Amino acid sequence: MLLISCNLDQIDQGEVRRTIGNIKTDLIRYGLAAEEVINAYLNHEGEEARLKLYVPYFVNQEAAKNHYSCETANVIFYEGNSKVRMMAFRFYLRFDRGTESLRSPRERLSQIINKPFGEIIEGKESETTLGLPKLADPAR
Repeated sequence: MLLISCNLDQIDQGEVRRTIGNIKTDLIRYGLAAEEVINAYLNHEGEEARLKLYVPYFVNQEAAKNHYSCETANVIFYEGNSKVRMMAFRFYLRFDRGTESLRSPRERLSQIINKPFGEIIEGKESETTLGLPKLADPAR
């Protein structure tokens, strides 16, 4: 298990936004109607929305490079000390000896996008989407 906790005070918008733009390009190349969904993440007022895509995408890419399969648990956000906005990421990693050649991450981008958030308010977790749309499943 990999745990990552971060505050939302200083976010490198260039890196995050460029990566999310690359995610949008990849999804469109795969034939998915991703423009509206990804733009909603890019234009959302909260950093939580963009980091929900960026951090799991980054961890999944690095895990795949090192022959690990990765499953992302629901991302949690909450108010930390001094009212600082915080996020917690949890990843389940398992070594996968399948092949020596690089492979795509096992967790699909659509799975990352469509997972709900967990929001902690006064010690209680509730599920939320922050009003963000889900990516339609092309198989349905």
